[in-house]
Amino acid sequence: MSAYCRRLDLQQWEDWRFLMSDDATFEFENVEGQRIAYFNDPTEFIKVCIDHLKDTVTVHHLHNSEILSMDEGSAEVVWAMEDRLYFSKTDSREESYFHGYGHYHISFVKNTEKWLISKLKLKRVRMEQQ
Repeated sequence: MSAYCRRLDLQQWEDWRFLMSDDATFEFENVEGQRIAYFNDPTEFIKVCIDHLKDTVTVHHLHNSEILSMDEGSAEVVWAMEDRLYFSKTDSREESYFHGYGHYHISFVKNTEKWLISKLKLKRVRMEQQ
């Protein structure tokens, strides 16, 4: 997940994709627990991120990993997370800044070479915008 955040923040999209299984899913919930986005295709998820984060500086931090289960081929982990997004002055959004907190619920699968994200769910606990 450190590589996930680093490659996202550096917008290294091709390298970011190599951290995900081909059938990975991505789900995002707001503070009220309502689904605000869902993707069942990593390529589509990355395309939306590229469009959404163009000219945006992002900073993602992870804290306090909690391993829920792990065996030779899979793992379930929860990470506390914090992210900040600084939108360009040329961006059409009303906000110039976003600061969020939440928890990543991640499922990993191991292929022959490395661990890959097979399911990512972000549950927000606080969102601040200016």
